[in-house]
Amino acid sequence: MTSYKLLVTAIGSATALSVIKGARKQDKYRIKIIGTDINDFVSGRYFTDMFYKVPKSGEKKKFVRRISEIISKEKIDLVVPIVDVGLPIWSELKRNKKFKDTQILISSNKTLAICQDKYKTVQFLNKVGVPTAKTFLKPPGGKIFPLFIKPRHFGRATIDAYKIDNKSELGFYIKKLKPNFVIQEYIEGEEYTADCLSDLNGNFINAVIRKRIETKGGLSVKGEVIKDKKALEYCKVIVNQLKIPGVCNIQFFKKSDSYFFFEINPRFAGTHAFTIEAGQNTIFYILEMLEGKKIRPSDIKIDYGFKMVRFWDEIIIKKNKAYTPKRLIR
Repeated sequence: MTSYKLLVTAIGSATALSVIKGARKQDKYRIKIIGTDINDFVSGRYFTDMFYKVPKSGEKKKFVRRISEIISKEKIDLVVPIVDVGLPIWSELKRNKKFKDTQILISSNKTLAICQDKYKTVQFLNKVGVPTAKTFLKPPGGKIFPLFIKPRHFGRATIDAYKIDNKSELGFYIKKLKPNFVIQEYIEGEEYTADCLSDLNGNFINAVIRKRIETKGGLSVKGEVIKDKKALEYCKVIVNQLKIPGVCNIQFFKKSDSYFFFEINPRFAGTHAFTIEAGQNTIFYILEMLEGKKIRPSDIKIDYGFKMVRFWDEIIIKKNKAYTPKRLIR
């Protein structure tokens, strides 16, 4: 059995836990999971084989020094970065010859510059012919309400994202977010996330499209896998143009037969565990690609109509022992 050492960052996040679930679900490869986080007391560390506390990515020199030590010590084969704000640093590390034996699952700085700037994202989508919402850097004229305002750079979940119903609210939130904001037309439609799989050179393979039935704090807690050929084609255009390697998630609204793509996240999604159970275990397919295997869309069998609802669970820590409560569903 081939062995791999997998480094997953921000191990306390729901996104990192989804990656761990994918690694543990497959049984073809023996995987040692190394987790990092800026905090000691996080749930994800109890699902790893080794845990390291690291500085914040904002402390760039300290962060790079610590990460370099971990990669060298553990002889890491694959790195899965999670936190948006640190992705540009990982992109720089990927180009460093020191890490030539480590596959870092990260896009180029050019691609990150587009994905992490909501205005540039819209400009890109318009350029490649993918439908999107009207977007402004200053208040538009005319009968414009309702509108939507959110951070232009490094937006996270629903933090500082607001529906705007009048000029008074618009002025208030512009002042609150200035200069980091974009204004968009408000789309009243169903929301979807597409979990995309691509090869290590950024060529699109497949996507699982999830209808977000209910969200809390920007994270989907109820969802359903749907089949949408048109949305799949739009995702293919986006991934192939940006050359996003391995994984990304793309968000869009659908109103009647109209599509409005609005976000491209060049990393795993927080609800990727849903996509794994639907038939696309992205971590497994990435390991297959590291073995030199070519993955085709026909290799992936998706369970359409598959639904998910999330719930809270606990980890109990007593002295040196950590465990989860007994299984609830019999």
